[in-house]
Amino acid sequence: MRTEENINKTPMKSNHLREIITEEEFLKLAHNAAIEVLRISLFLEDVKKEQKVFNKKLFYVIASVSRDLEDFLDDYGAKNNRTWHFFRELIASARNFGFIAFLVEHIEKSHTGPKEQKLFKEYFEKTNEIKSYFNQVLLHIFKLIREEARKLKISFPPKGLGEMYYYDIPSNKTLPQNLEEGEAKNEREKIIKICSEYINTIKEFEELECNCFYSANELRKIVPQKINEEKIRRFELFIHNLESVYDTYVKGTAIESEDARLNQLRTQISITLHLLEIARGLVHFFERHEKINELLEIAIPNNNVLNCAVNWALYYANQIMETSRVLADELLKEYTSIDSIELPVPKELGFHLRPSTLVAKVVNHYGSDVYMIVGEDRFDAKSILSITWAGGKIAREKIEKVKFVGDKRVLKDLEILASVNYGEDHMGKDQPLPKELSYLR
Repeated sequence: MRTEENINKTPMKSNHLREIITEEEFLKLAHNAAIEVLRISLFLEDVKKEQKVFNKKLFYVIASVSRDLEDFLDDYGAKNNRTWHFFRELIASARNFGFIAFLVEHIEKSHTGPKEQKLFKEYFEKTNEIKSYFNQVLLHIFKLIREEARKLKISFPPKGLGEMYYYDIPSNKTLPQNLEEGEAKNEREKIIKICSEYINTIKEFEELECNCFYSANELRKIVPQKINEEKIRRFELFIHNLESVYDTYVKGTAIESEDARLNQLRTQISITLHLLEIARGLVHFFERHEKINELLEIAIPNNNVLNCAVNWALYYANQIMETSRVLADELLKEYTSIDSIELPVPKELGFHLRPSTLVAKVVNHYGSDVYMIVGEDRFDAKSILSITWAGGKIAREKIEKVKFVGDKRVLKDLEILASVNYGEDHMGKDQPLPKELSYLR
């Protein structure tokens, strides 16, 4: 008879169980999977003093073949195997730094015309030092890969590919830009959306305090406590969404061809995005690959990963965003449709702190200028203090309605807010806000 105790001791079979392969059997498979990475490794060993080979094409190849090998190792669970886990970590590091170095070159070659070069002169001067560091990092990681591959007895290909295979393709020429302009797709509204959301993202980014340089000791305190992969990824997603909206609705339209500032803003948004990608990759490496990071700090003492992540990538992302903020604000003012609306004053208690705060939040959400008109006076509706001052005048003169002038989008939401007495009942207690104002919660 099968008791409950016996049942619990009975081995269970699972469809999710995988067959265990011996390390000797896996080594035979690894010989073929590692060929391309080891080929690059031998190539870098031969030409490590030739700076001209470090270019966008090479970095793309490094990131690509390393990703393929990393996927192969993960498929066989190498990250949880005592023999293979360090080799897998090295390959992941090569993929990470290959992609980072690729992005640095991509920014320079694909996004920076004469105007940007002049605007970001300091960035490019500093970046030359960073590029040299990344080159040294890749050389050292591939040195470690060769050493570990020999320990594991992985077969090496006879020789790395010749230099010419990795020479970059010049990109200082372009085909005639003669594609017909696309039809209008509410692009003015999208431009307003891009500018206002970008300004709001810049304001949030200020909380990371990346507007100064930090010492080595300070960097260790703020990463990952204050600045970490998760926070950087959040901003990266915001900026990537804005770039996607631009490319879908504004790129290639007549309005873009007529206003050069739009493409300039798109360029600055794209540079910011890539710098955030780089920073995330560096912080990810610092958080996840402690052993290799320690080896790099010993081998390359003149720089380190955290310095590149915070004092370079995030610092210049912040600098570029601050420059972009001026341009985005200028475009927002020009493309915004201005209107006016008369709204009731909050019943019973007037514009005290709570309704004033909600009004200011609505206005700041869109980033455009809106003013409250009370008699002959004009108050900035972005400012809680300004609105409460207006509230005093309204109470003294027993005014029941006020006028708001500014962005139509803001006025529409203020009208909704006024319809629920600015989010409070007659006793001054909170009441639910309509779903259209969910961003205020």
